[in-house]
Amino acid sequence: MQVEDSKRIVLFTLGSELFGCDISHVLEIMKVRPYTAIPGASEYVEGVINIRGQIVAVVNLAKKLGFPQTDDLNRARVIVCDVGKDSIGFQVDAVKEVMTLETGEIKSPPGVIQKKIRSEYLEGIYIDGDNLIILVDLLALVTAEELNTLGGTMAPTSPKEIYDEINKVMKDQ
Repeated sequence: MQVEDSKRIVLFTLGSELFGCDISHVLEIMKVRPYTAIPGASEYVEGVINIRGQIVAVVNLAKKLGFPQTDDLNRARVIVCDVGKDSIGFQVDAVKEVMTLETGEIKSPPGVIQKKIRSEYLEGIYIDGDNLIILVDLLALVTAEELNTLGGTMAPTSPKEIYDEINKVMKDQ
């Protein structure tokens, strides 16, 4: 198999469904840890975390896509992705493995799906035995407007700046 004929993905779950995202956007995968809430953020934004001095917003992918919430936070993970000069984390129910797919085996999503939902984040479907793996572009899941909003929450770079920003927002309300 030649390099250009394959694609490496991170395989993860939301509920009982399998999803995959291109590993080239992934900076790291980490266990879920306590988040600092952001006042006024969307319901699917869990909050922010400090990763080695960088403030990273975390989006709960199950909430964003309408899947039931997991109660097992021991298995849940945050997939941290590169978004230009910032990073964004996506909380998933579990990360299964990193796997290599043959790009010729990736199928296009059915037309009816593309017409019924916002499908720009669907990259395709891969059949792995009896399992279907839905390939998604995590960065396309968050609209440009949402990225700008999240980017505004990520602008401060130290815990003190975050604290000051939260206090400022709370006073303005």
